[in-house]
Amino acid sequence: MAATKNIAIVVPSLRNMYTVQMLWAIQARAYDSDYDLLIYTVKAADKKGGIDYIYKKIADEKKVSAAIIMAFNLNDEHKALMEKAGIVPVMVEGKSNNTYKVLSDSEKGGYDVGKYMAQCGYTNIGFISGNKETADSQRERLEGFKRGLKEKGIELLDHMQFQVEEYNYKSGKEAFRYMFMNEARAVFVAAGDYVAQGFINEARKNGITVPERIAVIGYDDVEASGEQELTTVRQPIEEMGKQAFEMAVRGINEPWTQPYEKVMRTELVVRKTA
Repeated sequence: MAATKNIAIVVPSLRNMYTVQMLWAIQARAYDSDYDLLIYTVKAADKKGGIDYIYKKIADEKKVSAAIIMAFNLNDEHKALMEKAGIVPVMVEGKSNNTYKVLSDSEKGGYDVGKYMAQCGYTNIGFISGNKETADSQRERLEGFKRGLKEKGIELLDHMQFQVEEYNYKSGKEAFRYMFMNEARAVFVAAGDYVAQGFINEARKNGITVPERIAVIGYDDVEASGEQELTTVRQPIEEMGKQAFEMAVRGINEPWTQPYEKVMRTELVVRKTA
């Protein structure tokens, strides 16, 4: 194993409360240990190759003994790079073969939203996600959402789906313009609450009331979502961060241990936006 007391944290960007809350939880656990954290933001490396560049950089530098990877998949080629460098990968909401994983039940989270929207009688339903190729959680939320709608005989149409490039406020504004153009009446923002907040604020700026003209449901239940009365899917963000840190330390100290995964429960929290 790599003989360091450092753990890498790989995140899409730092412009998202989901990331910030999870980092806070990981850092709190790190302060109680003798490990230090090195943070790598994929957005900052866009011009150098994004996540591929980050994986190679971490493996080549050999500064860390483990890498906690948020919201990205790790393919076999990149996993082999990590293993060769003696680095333990821990996936948070991402896919990889035979690695430690912390997941929320994304399929059920999506299903609960689809079922709820169908029961409420919403029509012209839209879906907003992040990249479904790099993060399996986004694909699973879509699959669950479709299943919940289908049970009530509702089909999610292809043109009512929008993929954001970043999990941020600006992306929410762009998503609103697309959904407004397609006359959406209810939208599931699986890309997260921060994107949902941008969506809602842009709607209100254009005189579109929520939920009267368009209902909005987010995902994550970050701290600000309660104050903003956002209906959303809650996942235990801070507990997921703590579990990821503990897996990383265990993988470093007990390399003979078989990697395992922990799936956390989600809960639909109904407030005032849907």
